[in-house]
Amino acid sequence: MTDEQAFFLGIKPALLANEMYERFDELLTFPHVTDFSPIRYSCTRRMNYKGWLFFQTEEQKQEVLKKAEELGITSIDDIEAERLLGHILGYPPKAVDTYLQRLKLKQENQAERKRKEIREVAMEYYGCVFMCYVEDILECAKWLWDTYPFSELDQLLIDHCGEKAKVEFRDFNGLNHLIDHLETKIYVESQELLHT
Repeated sequence: MTDEQAFFLGIKPALLANEMYERFDELLTFPHVTDFSPIRYSCTRRMNYKGWLFFQTEEQKQEVLKKAEELGITSIDDIEAERLLGHILGYPPKAVDTYLQRLKLKQENQAERKRKEIREVAMEYYGCVFMCYVEDILECAKWLWDTYPFSELDQLLIDHCGEKAKVEFRDFNGLNHLIDHLETKIYVESQELLHT
């Protein structure tokens, strides 16, 4: 399920989009704000675009604007803006923390970033697509299943270095088996076990 589909179904609390979205005109009927920078450049699309943040309700929008003001956020590049955006878009708190940690490592400690890269997995569920570390899979999955308990519409997808797995709703045994498999794979590949 895409983030746009999850938003239109009322599952995803907010959606970050641009004019290229197929149903953009329909999105404009929802409460929204534009991002802090009026124009961004997309290297993949080789074009400029304006970012829009859509909300399910006007109350959500006002709550976010108030929070941004309280935090003194004036730029989308502000670390607190990134944190707030992650929470607004419905990502697991641990995934938001990991994203910010990865940003910091990218800027400050390339060696540590490279060392941890092998432990990164992509997770996808109800339009939330994010990176976390193998040791955070269980916490993120539990949060997703508690927050989006609609088992009939989507499955949790986990991707580690191109090896993809689907996990059924609340299948903690299968999830733990997958985590053990990934830990073993990482250990064999790196000869180093970072997480015990």
